[in-house]
Amino acid sequence: MNFNSTDHFIPGRYKLEVDLKDAAGNNLTTSGGTVTFTSSGTGYGSIGTVTDNNNGTYTATYTAGTTAGSVTIQAQLGGVNISNT
Repeated sequence: MNFNSTDHFIPGRYKLEVDLKDAAGNNLTTSGGTVTFTSSGTGYGSIGTVTDNNNGTYTATYTAGTTAGSVTIQAQLGGVNISNT
């Protein structure tokens, strides 16, 4: 997930969501483990607590800061980066 905080004149809030799938590509129906989000880049902001919805989905909120710049947000499952495939 990438976005540029210069697109927002007032700090914004963004929903982060991960939908886990099994090896066959089916959505999980139970918790799949611990998901975390990290951010990097020149823009500043904060990531709230990750909620495990116990159905294979996880959500958190990213609140953009007031410093303009690019931010990259990466999701991890058990400390391993999650790809978008």
